Amino acid sequence: MEFSVIGVFLHADLFGKFIILLLLVMSVVSWGVIIHKYLQLRNVSQMNERFLDVFWSNRSLSQITTTASGINAPLLDVFQVTHKNYTSLSDEVAADEKISFVERIIRAESLAKVRDMESSLSVLSIIASSAPYIGLLGTVWGIIGSFHTIGAMRSASLAVVAPGLSEALVATALGLFAAIPAVIFYNVFAARIKQQVSIMESFADELVAILMRRA
Repeated sequence: MEFSVIGVFLHADLFGKFIILLLLVMSVVSWGVIIHKYLQLRNVSQMNERFLDVFWSNRSLSQITTTASGINAPLLDVFQVTHKNYTSLSDEVAADEKISFVERIIRAESLAKVRDMESSLSVLSIIASSAPYIGLLGTVWGIIGSFHTIGAMRSASLAVVAPGLSEALVATALGLFAAIPAVIFYNVFAARIKQQVSIMESFADELVAILMRRA
């Protein structure tokens, strides 16, 4: 299969080669993003779980940062920024103002973490939506080439039409090969991010409730 694809590429015209190369690049980029996001989101899930174990096993908020050192968890970052800003507030600040301030800090930090988790997902979305159409363009181009060859050779034998049809089918296959994994893993990652966002929101509510009791 590999040699036939190479043979089709070598016999394709300039535009056909461009389509094939573009789809191959999109496939490589897609798998690179997939591997990166899989490792990133797996690490986020594991680190957040470890931090929550530390958080609920410590009664003192000031000790959590020390106990959780070495845990590279987004929730730890949210906690540290929130706790640092909360403890820096003057005792003269009203309790409701403190809580309002804390909620804004948590919201801003949480959004930053969500954006980090969502980074590169747009690449998968673009590849998933565009690769089939690029493959279709290559298919149409290959078929046009076949008809042009038939007209020039005045023959519709398999030897005449096979190169163009092969180019068309290879373009279709490469388009699907690039798009299908991108679609599948985009939805998988979106679901995992949604799960982490839910965990983050629950943690934020609990943290605000704890700080309200201390305000």
